[in-house]
Amino acid sequence: MTMAAVLLSWAAALWLEGAAGLHTDSVVLAVALTLTLARGRWSADRRGRLTALALLPPSAALCAGLSRLLAAHYWPGAALFTAGLALAVWIRRYGPAATRAGTLLTLPLIALLIVPVPTLPPGARSAAVNPGWSALIGALAWTSMLLVRTLAGRLAPRPEDPGPPTPRRATAPRPRPSTRMAVQLAAAIAAAFALGRLLYADHWPWLVLTAYVVASGNRGRTDVLHKGVRRFAGACAGTLLATGVAAAGLGGHRAVWRCSPSSPWPCGCARSTTPSGRPA
Repeated sequence: MTMAAVLLSWAAALWLEGAAGLHTDSVVLAVALTLTLARGRWSADRRGRLTALALLPPSAALCAGLSRLLAAHYWPGAALFTAGLALAVWIRRYGPAATRAGTLLTLPLIALLIVPVPTLPPGARSAAVNPGWSALIGALAWTSMLLVRTLAGRLAPRPEDPGPPTPRRATAPRPRPSTRMAVQLAAAIAAAFALGRLLYADHWPWLVLTAYVVASGNRGRTDVLHKGVRRFAGACAGTLLATGVAAAGLGGHRAVWRCSPSSPWPCGCARSTTPSGRPA
């Protein structure tokens, strides 16, 4: 069901990219938002669906502006990104509705780490998707996921989701779980931004995304270690698979991105050259 929605949003975004002359990152954004949107319980009722429609497009637009801030001013952008993620976790204290809202606000932030706008060369950033198109793509991802889930629900009804369990009240005077998780996540993301910039230069999103996947929603140190090992194994397998696809020379729509000497590279930016004229 998730992949059906991803393919639907990918096809629609691909058509929109060609019709409106958008950048390749618009297609990546549509896929990333749809894939992350599939993980939530937002479609369980009408209120959840309307909340998702109200929050996802404007938050996607705000994240488009944040991506440009990261590209131009790294440290202020990193601070805002970290604060946004921590806030989305902290508001879980206000119940299931706030938890769903926080999850929806997180989706464009995570998609920002996948879309290559912050790491594009300066000459290619002006062509990247702007806040208005980002909001439209957010609505497109919402529509794709809703259509597929509605169709799947009619063909094969599933029992209602009981929702997340009610957290037990702490007996000792200690911070709420949402507060502790928000502080831990903020510390991990802030460290990832600093180390990513220091160790990986323009590939800093790799480390930040890994820190989020490992640190968000963990149940303890053992869970962090378990997810860290799985993330490492998955990253290795995905890198080998992507390398194999590139080595096989697959391009065009079969590889989602167009890849030829006269068209954009897979990252969405134009080929860069050294002062001698050779490809960088």
